[in-house]
Amino acid sequence: MTVMVSFNIGGAPLTDDGLQTACGKLKVKAAELWAVIFTETDPPYGGFFVDARPQILFERHVFQRLTGKRFDATNPEVSGDTGRPYGAAGDHQYKRLGEALKLDPTAALQSASWGIGQTLGENYKAAGYTSPYDLVTAMFQSEDAQLLAAANEMINTGCAKALAVHDWKTFARIYNGPGYAKNSYDLKLSSWYAKCSNGALPDLHVRAAQYYLNYLGYGPISIDGLFGRQTANTVANYQAKSNLQVTEQVDDQTFQALSAEANASIQAKSAFSG
Repeated sequence: MTVMVSFNIGGAPLTDDGLQTACGKLKVKAAELWAVIFTETDPPYGGFFVDARPQILFERHVFQRLTGKRFDATNPEVSGDTGRPYGAAGDHQYKRLGEALKLDPTAALQSASWGIGQTLGENYKAAGYTSPYDLVTAMFQSEDAQLLAAANEMINTGCAKALAVHDWKTFARIYNGPGYAKNSYDLKLSSWYAKCSNGALPDLHVRAAQYYLNYLGYGPISIDGLFGRQTANTVANYQAKSNLQVTEQVDDQTFQALSAEANASIQAKSAFSG
């Protein structure tokens, strides 16, 4: 008998409280965490896709291991360790997850990396949860929960100290795995840290507005918290279509309208199930 799982879609952007809580637990500044976030997430660099589902990457080799290779022959797209490991980003990953959920729901949830820190479901205990289902439920709700899970995992796996002293190789080996050098993971971390520590950090107010614009179909635009020309043009487009004064700025009236409309759109979405 197939067991169905279902998760309500929340899609809440990162808040200052969420960021500062994670920084406090890890004893790092914001630049270190932004380096991890930008390294771990694919463009547009957020923990959620434009449809407010968590950004995921389905790890077929993990599903293979957790299910004892039972599905290698019948479902090679989701179980195996040869050929293309991931395929296309975005919706394709949810299609793979959906296929795996029909085969073994618990193993499937553990075989995806979730959200802003790409926390592997298998590491749910290190992330502070009692079950894979509880972890994934939180991952659907907010980036605050996603970042806290990643911070807990960093602490419980011993890589938080490496992050605090910018030992990128050690951090990469523990957090990303022994094959980190193949994708230059440590070099990407170092590069992003240099950008974040020497330039402007993401503005969470701007970043939330970028999320809302994406959720409402005005993007896709980067979730980078930087107010560049792309964001200004998209804000102006939203203002014009919403009969607001076209200022090209995320003023209070624009932000309140964006927030209300985007959250109403999210609440109208069906829960994810598989």
